[in-house]
Amino acid sequence: MPWSPAVTSSPPRLRDRSRRRGAVGRAVAVVLVLLVWLAIGGAGGMAQGTLSQVQENDQAAFLPASAESTRADAAARAFTDSTTLPALLVATAQGGGTLSPDQLAAAQSVAAAVPDLALPDGTRLADALTGPVVAVPAEDGEAVLVPVPLDSTKANELVGPEEDRLVNVVVDDLRALAGEQLPAAGLETWVTGPAGFVADLVAAFGGIDGILLGVALVVVLVILVVVYRSPSLPFAVLLTSVFGLCLAALVVKPLAGAGVLQLNGQGQGILSILVIGAATDYSLLLVARYREELTRYEHPAAAMRAAWRATLEPILASAGTVIAGLLCLLLSDLGSNSSLGPVAAIGIASAVLAALTLLPAMLLVAGRRSRYVFWPRIPRYAPAADDAAPVAADDGAPVAGDRATSTRARRSDRPGLWQRLSGFVARHDRPVWVITALVLVGLAAFVPTLRAQGTSDTDIFLTDVEAVAGEEVLARHFDVGQVQPVVVITDEATGERVRDAAAGVDGVIGATLLTDQAAQGGGAPGGGAPGGSGGRP
Repeated sequence: MPWSPAVTSSPPRLRDRSRRRGAVGRAVAVVLVLLVWLAIGGAGGMAQGTLSQVQENDQAAFLPASAESTRADAAARAFTDSTTLPALLVATAQGGGTLSPDQLAAAQSVAAAVPDLALPDGTRLADALTGPVVAVPAEDGEAVLVPVPLDSTKANELVGPEEDRLVNVVVDDLRALAGEQLPAAGLETWVTGPAGFVADLVAAFGGIDGILLGVALVVVLVILVVVYRSPSLPFAVLLTSVFGLCLAALVVKPLAGAGVLQLNGQGQGILSILVIGAATDYSLLLVARYREELTRYEHPAAAMRAAWRATLEPILASAGTVIAGLLCLLLSDLGSNSSLGPVAAIGIASAVLAALTLLPAMLLVAGRRSRYVFWPRIPRYAPAADDAAPVAADDGAPVAGDRATSTRARRSDRPGLWQRLSGFVARHDRPVWVITALVLVGLAAFVPTLRAQGTSDTDIFLTDVEAVAGEEVLARHFDVGQVQPVVVITDEATGERVRDAAAGVDGVIGATLLTDQAAQGGGAPGGGAPGGSGGRP
């Protein structure tokens, strides 16, 4: 009687039970991850849509703290209990010409109605003003100005169920009020001034954020379709980017609202593009490795486990480098740069979390059939010859093991484009880095030619904006020094000499000395139009 070796193996029932437990555990984990991200997407989507409510787009948000104008603004606060953010309503006759008494009376009627405007929180606008609202005719008689002195602190508060900033609400209400009453008197109106620019800037950045996000998503989708040639896989990667952006918004909004970090329109726009790009980049790396592992592992979960472990280190290293570089922006004196650092760093961290958790869950949601997400170019399980060794059955006859499907197509040994490229770099490492360094040094030689002259408030907008048009009308009919005078802070002992020196500067029509005793009870010193409305230093 022939002798056959004994082969120790687990009973089939135990193996089946273990496999079922593993499948159930994986399914529960995938569902939990998807549910968590659905909750993040729901809350983060609302946060992303309302990020503009916590933006700081005034000049102080962009200027460095060490700038002379910023320090002067801080010193000017000692002269008053409140600072003013004026909205300037300017009106001219339709077609030009001198204003009639009836037109001036109509402007005065609008000025009288401004304090009674109802706000979304049920209060009146008068509660947010630092002074009276009066109509001031121009010296040439062709325009009239209605300065509305908003308390700058209250102007940044969120009001109403929509949680809009008060300054945006007031500017919209002023434009609506003027548009309803003054055209009937033959007047054309504009709302400008610092409050008008802030409101238009928020609207401009809010619109451009949507456009940038939409264009970025479309471009990424086209690239993914070309790369994967799959009808479903590109949307999985795209959803990863979108949910990563929702997570970033969910973190940034409360921090910006609490004053922990500063968010402006520029930062919000960059955040959207940065998260979409980074999440797509990390997802491409994971998907590429996952596709490769699907040819080595029969079960998609095992392939994903191997791909996740292989890509974890490079993804974290890449993200860590980017985050460290972004946080270096905190050292910048320029407010717009220093505020961008932590905001963008949060975006990169959110992209990493989405790529390493949400994307694997979506790619495994179909269980053993998950490889079909690559359809029509489905990666087939093709183990190497040494992985397909037969194992002995209980009766001694060889049978196919878990990887004994070597009769199917095997992996091709022909290297791909990137493998050939990496091989070339490895074989010629010294010439490659020397040439690369020389190219970078050559490009860096052009850095001294950069002339950063800055951008004026009017040049920020690429389309016709009411605040810009109103400022041009204002400059034609009013002296800019009367509307928004320059404020000089000095010691009281040298006040008279500084005043005389300022009055002698070309273009200055007059200078007034204001001490802290004389300034009590008004708005910020010298910041408004004629008529004593106060204004912004």
